[in-house]
Amino acid sequence: MKMTRILVILDINGTLCCRIKKKERKLVRANPCAPHHDININQSHIYLRPGLDDFLKSLQFEHIGIWSSMTRPNTVAFKDAILADVDLFFTFDRSDCSNVKDGKDHASTKDLKTVYSKFPEFTNENTVIVDDSTEKFLQLENTIVIPEYTVISGDPRQDQGNYPSLKRLSASPAE
Repeated sequence: MKMTRILVILDINGTLCCRIKKKERKLVRANPCAPHHDININQSHIYLRPGLDDFLKSLQFEHIGIWSSMTRPNTVAFKDAILADVDLFFTFDRSDCSNVKDGKDHASTKDLKTVYSKFPEFTNENTVIVDDSTEKFLQLENTIVIPEYTVISGDPRQDQGNYPSLKRLSASPAE
């Protein structure tokens, strides 16, 4: 029986890492539980979500896509810094979103029809989105929502790398 690989689409900020801009650093310093940042990207401190490496290793037999609402240069910078060792199936950014608004309102929508039109081998039957926000995806039935990873919270119980276990997502047989 032939098994179909699953397409796992990951968001970046809040899902894989926490991005702290220069003006927010004071809030992080106020958190006694905050770790030291892992990397710098474009003058922002980047904190990798605990358990990120193990989570990415668990996806080694799946197709992995990245879809961020950040601009292309920022998305590429994050991808190169955080996911350099990951074989990505695709990288989508803000230009692949719909309902993009200019200015400070960064609301945008990630419509899976964009993915399915470029990669017709994937459908809502074999696509999973892992994101910290329900507002950006139109197809919520495909979304696994995880808590936003942030280092601003002073709560020591805040996220400890709670990624979903994709072992329970067995690939369905090809028809």
